[in-house]
Amino acid sequence: MDMVNLGAKQIAQKAAEYLQELKNVSDISLEEIELVGEGYWLVTLSYTSYNILDSKEHWKVFKIDASTGEVLSMKSK
Repeated sequence: MDMVNLGAKQIAQKAAEYLQELKNVSDISLEEIELVGEGYWLVTLSYTSYNILDSKEHWKVFKIDASTGEVLSMKSK
């Protein structure tokens, strides 16, 4: 199935699931999502990491193939 037809919500969920598997975090928020041409989605997610003294917010940008739904890259923002 063509992932472009699934829409932004499903692509964002795919990115969140990928992040959760890698980082084992649960407080993930969608910050930005963009379909770049017909080729791929850019999805920006944030999450907070906690330690004894502090918490820190992180942002990750995912590039997801629009036709397959495969996560092509994950970068820190």
